[in-house]
Amino acid sequence: MEKVQKVWPNRILAVAIITVIDFVAFALSLTACNNKTNGPTHTHIPGAEATCTTAQICTDCGDIMHAALGHNHESSLICKREGCDHQYAIGEIGPGGGKIFRVVSAGFTVEASPGGTPAGRAWAAYTAYYLEAAPANEATTPQWGAYSTEIPGVATYPDAADTTLIGNGRKDTRIIVNYLNTIPETGRAAQLCDDKTVTYNGIVYNDWFLPSSGELRYLYDQRSSIGISLSGTAADWYWSSSQRSQYHAWGLSFASGTSSFNAKDDSTRGVRAIRAF
Repeated sequence: MEKVQKVWPNRILAVAIITVIDFVAFALSLTACNNKTNGPTHTHIPGAEATCTTAQICTDCGDIMHAALGHNHESSLICKREGCDHQYAIGEIGPGGGKIFRVVSAGFTVEASPGGTPAGRAWAAYTAYYLEAAPANEATTPQWGAYSTEIPGVATYPDAADTTLIGNGRKDTRIIVNYLNTIPETGRAAQLCDDKTVTYNGIVYNDWFLPSSGELRYLYDQRSSIGISLSGTAADWYWSSSQRSQYHAWGLSFASGTSSFNAKDDSTRGVRAIRAF
């Protein structure tokens, strides 16, 4: 006669307990992470979601799960992320990778591109709140260009006291470039700025321009915040996009703060491109 093995209730209970323990350990391994206590496991335990300035941290091991988002101004004065009202400050890194050097809370008008601007480069007049300086000077000290010609449409000031307007530098740069391309001349101050592209955070910015004399003055005022150093040479004078006459254009000494006009064929002046947004 065949013997039947008796399975005792306490053995069934023991197997059940072991099975439950194994399942719980497995479940925990899916939510824990690689820390000093638990050892190698699987997934982080997320903390609060990342914000403009705060990363999302694993609450178990402290690793960064998602980096801080950064502020999203989208061409406005105030960050558009929900719950954030941050404004760019003087000296902060701007969206184009340069430094903010002018903040106008009420906004200012950037004049529209002139006729003859190539397709894809034209723009309508818009309200800007910031001026941003490019990350560095141009590598050369170019001529202003068009010596002996007063370029029509470009802001022209006989006297330094009149050279305070902002919002016209981008338009004037484009007029100068359009004219120089017909002569033709190349490698001039406005052309270097107009040709400039900067890629920052994966975005390409190509809306740089030679500052007007008024915009250049604000750049000088914040030279320390921008990190502009002096060379002790004529390159401490910077070109603006404003002209004085057929032979001269306005510049500014970053050593003394003096505005003065220089011959358009002078090739000793520095150039720092800017953008307005």
